[in-house]
Amino acid sequence: MKCLARKLGILILFVFVLSTTIPVRALNNFNVQYGNDITDVGGLPYIRWVVEKGWMTLHNNTFRATDYIKKCDLAVILSRVTGRIKNLKNPNKPTFVDVTKISPYYKYIETMKDCLPFEQTSQGLRFYPNNYVTVEEAVYSAIKALEYHKDEWNVTPSQQLKLLKRLEEWNIVDAEEIEPKYLPYVFLYVRDELISLRGLGQEVIGNGKKEVKYAYFCVPKYKISKQELAELLYNLTAPVAKTEEELLEIYRQAFKEVRDFVVYKAPGMSIDQVERIDGLFTCFYSPIFSFVNSGTLGATISREYKYLSLTPEEIEIMLKKAQEIINQIIKPNMTDEEKIKAVHDYLIAHTSYDTDTAVGKSHNNKAYTAYGAIIDGLAVCEGYAGAFELLAQLAGVPAIYVFGLYEGIPHGWNAVYINGELRHVDVTFDDTSVDGKTPKYDYFLLTDKQMGEKERQWDKATYQKDVFKYAVFCEPPEVRDKK
Repeated sequence: MKCLARKLGILILFVFVLSTTIPVRALNNFNVQYGNDITDVGGLPYIRWVVEKGWMTLHNNTFRATDYIKKCDLAVILSRVTGRIKNLKNPNKPTFVDVTKISPYYKYIETMKDCLPFEQTSQGLRFYPNNYVTVEEAVYSAIKALEYHKDEWNVTPSQQLKLLKRLEEWNIVDAEEIEPKYLPYVFLYVRDELISLRGLGQEVIGNGKKEVKYAYFCVPKYKISKQELAELLYNLTAPVAKTEEELLEIYRQAFKEVRDFVVYKAPGMSIDQVERIDGLFTCFYSPIFSFVNSGTLGATISREYKYLSLTPEEIEIMLKKAQEIINQIIKPNMTDEEKIKAVHDYLIAHTSYDTDTAVGKSHNNKAYTAYGAIIDGLAVCEGYAGAFELLAQLAGVPAIYVFGLYEGIPHGWNAVYINGELRHVDVTFDDTSVDGKTPKYDYFLLTDKQMGEKERQWDKATYQKDVFKYAVFCEPPEVRDKK
């Protein structure tokens, strides 16, 4: 019996902060340095976000995460984030007494002066361009530059007291250190968890029971690191999906632009909701980083996805070949069942099972993708199912990838929408004939009951008929059924 392909695991970390979203075409991999330690960028979506946007730069292909940010550099970064860099100001008279026209940062600082921290002195306004930026200063500047919740900036003294009380209720023990003019902005940072809060657990005894009580620090006077600034900018600018439809649109947009990197955050959505949409793109993307955070305002699922060993160019090649296949095998007036059979038979005739990869003798990562089946003709179950999903949808029949188990081992197959019903197709197991080319139909258009009798287990609540409305390359059933 064929060895079943692994199902890529999703790392779920529980933290106390928001994070995540979608960049433009990805750069080559780069490194991240923490002090003397260097690692690759995997698992750090907010760093990749700001680097690929061109907002923060690399040094020798390395992002120095623990370096601090100078005020002059903050002005440059914010000019990039806001797009003001395209129209830098160059006034004759300097605004700040310590930033003259000969400074290479003069134009950036003058352009961003309305949202930068400064000090009124007897000599005039001072910016202190070479000083390091504190957390409260960075939060103030970024929120102002991006006009985040602008209606909440101006508060009265009595309202300031209420904000402080709220922070204390959230166990922010250093709230009193916040400079009053920065308080509304730091409040937004804490409330919306724009930067990870630092926590300290302390064992306490109450009602005869021991428990751990956490205190949190917003560290307003600490110097902000490049990583923290990246996280702040990331959470202020990254697109958010609050519904399955919005998440689907994020994926569609990324796919339309042939991005090889997709990141998002999904506040208020359940893991099941997120995975319903994730599953539609399994043949293209794999999870790199994921966590569920439970902050003061509830949980947020954040994930980072990357193409499965494919470049954007390979994705384009695969899609072009897939359309050529459909043009070849799909004929006018075919029924949906005939179309599904044509896709099923084509894959069996042109794809071989990559046993060496499945058992770990080789490492053909493309075998886990639709590309492996469509271009290389070599795949494991994920590749078969991913290719079937893509080809069936291009043929006009809603199909999805099903995550499940066979005899307790992770396995993937497909569900299709046929005549108003959900049916299962497992091309991998039908491709078991002696010559490897003659198709079998033991796993073709089976009902839930029939599939269950073949030792398959899957989440039936997730895979209901309504999941087909999220088909990417064909019309959803509700549209088709009205025609």
